[in-house]
Amino acid sequence: MTDVFSQVASARFSRGISMCIVALLVLSAAVPLALASTTASSKPTVKMVITVKSQDGFPVPGALVRFSYTFLNTTPAKPVNATKSIGPAATNFKGIVNESLTLDVNQSIVAEFNVTYDSAMVLTDYRLTVGPTTPAHVHLTVSVVNASYSVRSPTGSLLTDSKISFLGEPKSSTASVNVTRNAASGNILIPVGEYTVEAFRQGALFYTQPYNFSVSSKTVNVTASLLTLRFSVDSLTKSPLYADNVVLLSSNTILNTSAGSTGQFTGLLPGAYELVAYGDGSVNRTGVSLGTSETVVVQLPVGYSLQLTLLGALGSPLSGYTVSLAGPVDVNTTTNSKGEAQLQNLPLGGYTLLVYHEGKLVNATVVYLRASTQLTLNLQNIVKSNVTLSSVYAEIRAAIGVVLLLVAGILVLATFRAKKKNQSQKH
Repeated sequence: MTDVFSQVASARFSRGISMCIVALLVLSAAVPLALASTTASSKPTVKMVITVKSQDGFPVPGALVRFSYTFLNTTPAKPVNATKSIGPAATNFKGIVNESLTLDVNQSIVAEFNVTYDSAMVLTDYRLTVGPTTPAHVHLTVSVVNASYSVRSPTGSLLTDSKISFLGEPKSSTASVNVTRNAASGNILIPVGEYTVEAFRQGALFYTQPYNFSVSSKTVNVTASLLTLRFSVDSLTKSPLYADNVVLLSSNTILNTSAGSTGQFTGLLPGAYELVAYGDGSVNRTGVSLGTSETVVVQLPVGYSLQLTLLGALGSPLSGYTVSLAGPVDVNTTTNSKGEAQLQNLPLGGYTLLVYHEGKLVNATVVYLRASTQLTLNLQNIVKSNVTLSSVYAEIRAAIGVVLLLVAGILVLATFRAKKKNQSQKH
């Protein structure tokens, strides 16, 4: 019995030794794998947290950050072809929140930063040494300021329908900047430098001034002036015309009215206006973009002429005839010794041409004036002034009658003399 127990115990001991050996082998294999995994997970990297702010401390949304780097311990230092963009064209870097960037390198680097905003370079060649593992907080202060502006009326209220533009000066660091705001007041992030500031209302430019933006100079206040709009009314031939009514409109609303060949409207804000002039049967609408006080010439479509010549049946000029033109305007004149009459400053349109002599209507003609025109009227029943064709015929008949009577008298006289001669020869 004792031998049996001894054999069982020996077998159990052997199996335990075997299991221990297997466990040791497993552990010896697992430890290097764990160490390798730990080593891989803790590989050094360069991490940066980037923020971009203006010179007066405001975040700069939309800034475009470019950087390249070289390894710090490389001799000589060799630039790494690793230029990256952080901004609207890449990872939508806004500058409002921190933007993180991780580089898969295991040694310190020298990073070089360049920043553009609104196409203007606002930070150049900013260098920073960054080591691996520990995140570096990179604060970039760029040449941008948060400017404020307002566009106001002469009474101090904000000017409605206005806008303002900031144009970078040519051949300067801001040459590429062109920013417009369609509001009467507000704030704008703008690169530091020289600009031309322009203010508009309803499309009319009324303010232009240079401005140099900086931390100490970043407020623009524009006040519009009240303007005067003068007008003159002319014909197509540049001669003054009297306008029965001149109406000033803004957005199809009547602001004021006037009359005459010249006049003015005062106390006007800059903006878009329309002048409507009525005169001599014509109308003209003239748009005005009023940025400064000015004079506008309103030209009525008047100034066309009708040159008329009156001729009788035999081509003789008819002088002293009254010519009356009735239509968009009414004009009266008298033909001269050449049968000519000039009717001037006429608007286009249809007219009735009436010809009178000694108060009697002798001709009526319809004329449509499309341009300055020459017109010849042949009055077939008129030979010359005061003589009609019928009266000429009557005179001719009377003359023929007299001639016939004379011929008849001559024949009778000749016959009488012939008979008398024959009788004297018989005796």
